[in-house]
Amino acid sequence: MSGACAIRSVSEQSVLMELHRRYSEEHGEVSLEEFCARLLRGFVLVEDLELERGQRIAEHDARVQRTPTRDLQGLIDDLCALSMEDGLTGLFNRRYFDRRFGQELQRAVRDLRPCSIMIVDVDHFKRVNDSYGHAAGDQCLRHIADVMTAELRSTDEVTTRLGGEEFAVILPGADARGALIAGERLRRRIEARHVALGSATISVTISAGIVSYDPSSGEPSAEGLIAKADEALYLAKGQGRNRVVVHPTSAEPRDTGVSSEERDGLLG
Repeated sequence: MSGACAIRSVSEQSVLMELHRRYSEEHGEVSLEEFCARLLRGFVLVEDLELERGQRIAEHDARVQRTPTRDLQGLIDDLCALSMEDGLTGLFNRRYFDRRFGQELQRAVRDLRPCSIMIVDVDHFKRVNDSYGHAAGDQCLRHIADVMTAELRSTDEVTTRLGGEEFAVILPGADARGALIAGERLRRRIEARHVALGSATISVTISAGIVSYDPSSGEPSAEGLIAKADEALYLAKGQGRNRVVVHPTSAEPRDTGVSSEERDGLLG
């Protein structure tokens, strides 16, 4: 996602960010989306601002209606896009994941097709921070994000950073078997690639938990599926890390179609 939204003017972006901050201070915390909606409806007044860095934004129209709607909408679209991006890795963030997964799950129910999610956690990440420092930890996370972006290239797959060393992937249309294959491909590629941390080079591994919604299983719950993916991740950690585990409710042969021979080949 990084670089996908081009801000036409740094000062214009700063104005909107400052407006949102001040509006929240005066009227109570509101989401960026709600603030932008009020801005477009003319419920928010745009006044001259003195930015912290000392830049003066002079003579803004007192009312939003006087600002060309097309230009304002473009700025708001850009700003909303930025609010969905993880600043460290350039991936989508947790806020976007929650919204997008809910949407994909609704489509899966409507179209009677599967939908899977994969929760990914970097193994022994605390050791990286303790041994090499937090800057190295950040570099490690960017490395993981780069590999995920390169490996999960389908236009339908959505890669996000949930926070800390935890990531998530939404795989619309993928059943448990397809999600397992994607997860094993990602796991092996990350294990094979080393991370350069200044003069040091280290290898990192991931553990992942997968759950798949089966259209024959009835009405799904996004929160319930996420909890099951977390449970599968804990199973992967408990089984020694550096592995991908499908939640037992998704792993029956009739759902996955993965034989023991195929699983051995994937894990090899």
